[in-house]
Formats: sequence, structure tokens, C-alpha cells
Amino acid sequence: LNHLDDPTLAEILAGKQLRTLRLGGNYNGMAREGVAPDRPNLTSACSATLADQLKLERLDASFAQWLDESAMRELSRLPRLQHLELRSAKLSSACLRELAESSSLREVSLLQCRDLEIDALQALQPAKLTYLDVYATKLAASDVRTAAKAWPGCKVRMPDASIYRV
Repeated sequence: LNHLDDPTLAEILAGKQLRTLRLGGNYNGMAREGVAPDRPNLTSACSATLADQLKLERLDASFAQWLDESAMRELSRLPRLQHLELRSAKLSSACLRELAESSSLREVSLLQCRDLEIDALQALQPAKLTYLDVYATKLAASDVRTAAKAWPGCKVRMPDASIYRV
């Protein structure tokens, strides 16, 4: 996984249309504080390759360091993208504002996005979410419940792992 870079990803995906893609990193063994995950060596330039994946429905970009505003803009344009895994990703409100423009996105996991601020979550409010995971973030439950009012019927996994239905 550490050897996957932008040109290699483009080569692998050339001429292919995937429904599911896992570009996220993972831990070797148990996740521990201070232990860096294995992750691809991608940059935001890989979003141009991903933009060609018009059948993509599920994307795992856990631990991604390459997700900037332009990458999120490209992801938001994927016509079938419904599920996005962003575990432990570094995300700004500007990034999530771009993502919120997606007309197809329904499920977002922000699991363990420890630096996530409530304004970033609020930036997602235009999206038509049915599931949101903010477990193990530092967000206050009351702030999450307030922000979640924008997603009627949404199931939210709260910072403490409890389930809240809007």
C-alpha cells in the first residue's frame, strides 16, 4: 500500500470502471496511539484519476492525507458515489463544503477524525445523508444533534458510539 502513488493508481484504473475502491490505509495489527498507519503515497492529483470512475459507489479513503478542496470537489461530482469512508482523515470545513455538493452521497464515516470541528460537520448540511458516523471524534453530542437536524431520517453514530436517529 505504501508504494501506491498517483501514476500507479492511474495505470491500475486505466480502462476500468469500479463500483468499490479502497484507497484507505490501515494499521498493521491493532490501532494504537502514536502508531502510524500504512497508507498510499497519493496526492490530491489522484482525484483526476478518480473523476473517471463514473460507476464508483463506495470509496474508502481512510487515513487520507491527500483530501483537499479540489479532491473533494472531484469526488462530489461522481454521479453514483453513495458511501465515503474518511476514517482518521484531516478534513477542513472547506473540504466538507465541497463534498456536500454531491447529489448522490448518502453515507459518510468520519470515524476517529479527531481534529474535526463542528463547523466542518455543519458544512456537510446540504448533503442528503442517511448515515453519518462521528464516533471517536471530539465533537459535543449536543452540537452533533443540532447539526444533524439537516438530515431528516438520518442514523448518526455519535462520538460516544450511541446511535441517534434524526
